[in-house]
Amino acid sequence: MGTRYNITASNGDSEAIKISIEELLDGFNESLSTYIPFSNISQFNQETKPFSLALKDDPYFLPVLELSSEIYFNTNGAFDPTIMPLLEYYGFGSIRHPMGENVDLKKDSILQLIGFEKVSWEKKNGNLLIHKSNPGIQLNFNSIAKGYGVDLVAQLLEKEGVHNFLVEIGGEIRTKGVSSRKDEWKLGINTPHPDARLQEYLLTLKVSDVGMATSGNYRDFYTKDGRKYVHIIDPRSGENKESTLASATIIAQDCATADAYATACIVLGLEESIAIINELPEVEGCFITFDDGTYNLHFTEHFNQYINE
Repeated sequence: MGTRYNITASNGDSEAIKISIEELLDGFNESLSTYIPFSNISQFNQETKPFSLALKDDPYFLPVLELSSEIYFNTNGAFDPTIMPLLEYYGFGSIRHPMGENVDLKKDSILQLIGFEKVSWEKKNGNLLIHKSNPGIQLNFNSIAKGYGVDLVAQLLEKEGVHNFLVEIGGEIRTKGVSSRKDEWKLGINTPHPDARLQEYLLTLKVSDVGMATSGNYRDFYTKDGRKYVHIIDPRSGENKESTLASATIIAQDCATADAYATACIVLGLEESIAIINELPEVEGCFITFDDGTYNLHFTEHFNQYINE
């Protein structure tokens, strides 16, 4: 997935489990990684006809499609895996590069390829058949795949009888049980500034038996001709501009859900994010804005239960 991972666990055969995790993540990458030319998602993106894959060989693609569809509609399109052409256009795709001149030149034609309702799928004779309404449509699950990968590793650890663990892939996290201190896992929300150290926190949380993800544009961006380009793009308008949110942290029962909603909230902004997350069962959010030189924290209705006093 183009990043690194870290796992802390308190029991189990660590070497054998490590091998199992590596095998799991290798198979997962071969399904959903846009960094691998022969992965199933890369093949789908290059295909112009309906794409078929065997469900027994790839158990990952369908669950991500289904969860993505649910979150796409819940966020009114703010989370949209068909965003790949926009990521490529702005230079945040498979090849990183500053975009060319005339930002709006191709926007109308690119937007014809955006919209998750333009992708459909069906199960047929043990295969997953995925259709695209336009041959130029491409998928990118990078805003949910890391979270789903965290969930898969957590499930593997539970199956192996590991009762206390923290799994982290590229900053997306899932916890279970207690830490080595025999109390709840303690995690910090990083100060959303490009020069902030990773250990520089605005808030410390106590989180056990949940998934957690934080999104923001404060680290992944570039500046060209005096304009800042950020990696989280509004798929509805195709616009690339800084969010009114400096960061969004979502806590949910699984990390894939937290991962996807955290990204969507950066697109949605503060008020709409709070309204949407407050309607979701067992999902809470912490949103950071930067106003008049000060960081301000905003919480959904029941987020306080996670704050480490």
